[in-house]
Amino acid sequence: MRHFALSAVLAVLILSYAPHLAANTEGPHAWQRYHEPTSGVSVNMPRDLFPFDAGPSLVGTGHLYSSPDQSAFIAVYSVPTPDGGNPIQDLIRNMQLKNGAVVTYRRETRRFFVASGFDGDSIFYDRCNFSGLSEKCVHIEYPKKDIRSWDKIVTRISLSLRS
Repeated sequence: MRHFALSAVLAVLILSYAPHLAANTEGPHAWQRYHEPTSGVSVNMPRDLFPFDAGPSLVGTGHLYSSPDQSAFIAVYSVPTPDGGNPIQDLIRNMQLKNGAVVTYRRETRRFFVASGFDGDSIFYDRCNFSGLSEKCVHIEYPKKDIRSWDKIVTRISLSLRS
């Protein structure tokens, strides 16, 4: 009985505070320049939306940050340029997107590529700038339900990517 009561109290507390832990995409943000020292890739990012250090990037050399509720992630990283491969297919494989991931937008130029789409209940957005033998990249994931509130944020992050 005591275990049940404790579990019930914890459940109420979690449900009460969960809305406050979600990434608040409205209003002004604490934008900061993040520079990955090993690879040299840098990007402007709203540190208030991604305050938690989630460790090394899942791919390449870089770092991963998350929102307080872990519903949104940003990875800033560098990978070797694929030799004769398809960078967008490499991206999907490297970022460990689910088999059902759908790329809905893609653009590739001599200087960069962009890919975005849906992966379950999440939207992913990736931009990689070609820089000699490597690609300098940013990968952003956020809840599909919040697409409108993330549009301007993702655009600003993407356009700030430098190598």
